[in-house]
Formats: sequence, structure tokens, C-alpha cells
Amino acid sequence: MISRFAMVGFAAMGTHWFIAALLISAGMPALPANLLGFLCALSVSYQGHARWSFASHRHWRQTLPRFLLAAISGFALNELLYSAGLLWLTLDPRLLLALVILCVAAVSFIVYRFWAFA
Repeated sequence: MISRFAMVGFAAMGTHWFIAALLISAGMPALPANLLGFLCALSVSYQGHARWSFASHRHWRQTLPRFLLAAISGFALNELLYSAGLLWLTLDPRLLLALVILCVAAVSFIVYRFWAFA
């Protein structure tokens, strides 16, 4: 299960990061670019985790609201850590975003596994 979560997670993370990094490189401020990247990755994450990582047999009407609450909470943590990092660190915003996404993924696994798709 963890390897499936990692594969889907890396696909979602790649989508999130690629869109955000592209927008940042084009001149968009980092925090709005992060939001747009997150929104683009949401369906990749839900479809992959619901159908493959956790192979949930629950109806989407049960799993989707839980997933959205967990994902939005995870994004709030992401945005908090990212904005703090942008203020206090001198890392490239694209590198910082990759590090933040990886950190939040650990929390997301626990929430998705034991609540959203349980």
C-alpha cells in the first residue's frame, strides 16, 4: 500500500510542482501559483488513491467529501509552511515548494489511510 501511495503521490506531487514551477517561472507570485498547482493535482490524487492506493470500496459520495476535507487541510498546512519558508529562507521558491510538498505527504498518508478512505 505504501508503494502505491508513493507512486500516486509522486504523480500528484509532480503535477502540483510542475504547474506551480511553470507559473512561478512565468512571473506569477509563488503562493497563487502553489494554489493553482494544487488544484490541478487534486483529481490525480483522488482518482489514484481511491481506485488504486487504498482501493476503496466505498461509494465516492462517502470518500470524496472526506478526501476533499483532508486535501484542503493538507493544502492549508502546505501554504502555511511555504509562506513561512518564503519569508525566512533564501531557497529558490521551486525547490522550497518541492520540500514542503514532500513534508505534507507524510501527514496526508496517515489521514487518507485511516480516515478519508477507511
